[in-house]
Amino acid sequence: MMETTQSLVQTLNLTCREGLVYTDEVRSLLIPAEAFGTLRKDLIKNIGIERMRAFLFRYGWNLGRQDAEQAPPEPSSSLKEKVSYGPVVHSLKGHVQASLRSLDITEEGSKVTHFYMEGTWKYSYEAVEHVKNFGLSDHPICYTLTGYASGYISKLIGETVIFKETACAGAGAEECQWVGRLVSEWGDAADEQLSYFEELPILQELEHTHQHLIEEKNNLAKVTAVHEMLTEEIVKGNHLDSIVRVMYEQTGIPVLIENSYHEPLAYEGLSQERLKQEMQDTDWSKQSIYKTKAIETKAGTRLVKPVSLQGEIVAYCSFFFEERKLINSQIVSMFIEKLSSVCSLVLLNEKTKFEEAERMKGRFLEEILNKKYDEKKDILKRAGFISLDLSKPYYICVVQYKLPEHNTERELAFHDIVLKETSTYFRNEKVDTLIGQRCSSIIVLITEPEQGEQAVTDLCWALLNKLESIDGQVDFQVGISLKSDNIIQSAEAYKEALTASRIASRNLPVVTFESLGIVGLLANDYHEKELEKLAKSTLGPLYGEGDEKKIELLKTLYVFLLNGGNHEQTSEDIGLSISGLRYRISKITSILQCSLRDAEENFHLLLALKALKFTGKLDV
Repeated sequence: MMETTQSLVQTLNLTCREGLVYTDEVRSLLIPAEAFGTLRKDLIKNIGIERMRAFLFRYGWNLGRQDAEQAPPEPSSSLKEKVSYGPVVHSLKGHVQASLRSLDITEEGSKVTHFYMEGTWKYSYEAVEHVKNFGLSDHPICYTLTGYASGYISKLIGETVIFKETACAGAGAEECQWVGRLVSEWGDAADEQLSYFEELPILQELEHTHQHLIEEKNNLAKVTAVHEMLTEEIVKGNHLDSIVRVMYEQTGIPVLIENSYHEPLAYEGLSQERLKQEMQDTDWSKQSIYKTKAIETKAGTRLVKPVSLQGEIVAYCSFFFEERKLINSQIVSMFIEKLSSVCSLVLLNEKTKFEEAERMKGRFLEEILNKKYDEKKDILKRAGFISLDLSKPYYICVVQYKLPEHNTERELAFHDIVLKETSTYFRNEKVDTLIGQRCSSIIVLITEPEQGEQAVTDLCWALLNKLESIDGQVDFQVGISLKSDNIIQSAEAYKEALTASRIASRNLPVVTFESLGIVGLLANDYHEKELEKLAKSTLGPLYGEGDEKKIELLKTLYVFLLNGGNHEQTSEDIGLSISGLRYRISKITSILQCSLRDAEENFHLLLALKALKFTGKLDV
């Protein structure tokens, strides 16, 4: 039978001998609750709240286990009765006024396989003292009490049981509420309490901290030394090749610098084959890199850090590792951070020099086109200052575009981007150029490559593809002049390129002046009004300025004649069904009173349409 509370008080056997207090013949102390409040306050101040939690939980755990050992209930009691004594003993010790609400135990033989215990605590000395010293908490704070209950019951049933508060008077609740379960039944929810037993002694932790500080100091010294070496390379005027070489020599980490399009600028510690494989393995379309990020590849792991310049990502630094765990090293993060900042300075320096050189070249080209120089030798002399040989044959290209909507601010910003991308493209291709601008056009003077005119056309097509990637809604057209041998005649070459660019269209965005034949000659020799008059005479009643329906017919006829009368290709180009196209062609022939099977007639019609396109009266 369960003993009464009075008999339990008697079993505590509280005695006093020679001025000392004993409980069950064990020397005990009577300490005011305020003393524990002061201790709690000092612990937080000296070792921090996290270590204080662990300290008090372990302290309570040991108290509970000792009480379970020293004051066991009668052997004849059932396990459930023994467990029920726990809250009573806890209360008798003066820690709290404990009440049991629910208890459920399942045993299989001598092993407890399920345990659930629930109850309340009133007048928790921990809660009272915490509120007195710190005010209300935002979480339960009775660490000694939960530790006591956990230690007491764990010792009693032979299995690890963890008690947790679900409500706490220290956090503003009316009373503390608690639940006890087997560790296996708590799952991950008991990880925090279990970690309290794994915490290092403070002296050992201080030793580890000291070692960590020494390691950090050494790392910082090494990073600082490497950063000074990299800075020295900048002072010497060296470029990215020197930067990556120094970084690899000092760290042994393979390194790569790429531009914003992920094209290699410099690398060290990587073979050509490894670099090629890494480029193939990394799908940048699926990566968004705005800060340091680890990317898994077939060969290992790649740590990537963007390089920012004036708020824009202009390049990427990458370290390569065979084992991912090496990435987590703090010194690696420090190295790539320093590399990124140094690369930013190098690229800023190169950008500044490049932009100044391009501005100077642009002014020089404008002076040539405006015929500022009377003598060819004066032009060649100045060109020599910028390592450009203008005694060689050259071509002039005019790049034109039109934004979908008129917006002056956007047009200016977009024009700067186009000019920058054009300059960067020819620099990367290592092509000698002078690049300038007039209105919304970009003018490029290209000295003749070894491959001749076709190489110039190919360069312009590649440039066009690059520019269209800026904004898919903007159409670009490029006109290319005839080859010229005399730089004094550059104004004529510019006029040829401008004429070709006006003839260019969405379907044929790159046009050479040579391909225009007689249209080009006419455009150069006639004024726009004379060309328009010739076109109007040829097209007759089909020409109707301002008549939208007739303009659509003119566009259809232009594309049809360009495609050599191919219905399928024309249908695809203008987005019209075959039957709809046949209807339009029939209507055109009816208006013109001619057959579109006559080659000579078609030649004159196409000539007239190209003349209209040159004058701007026909936009295809």
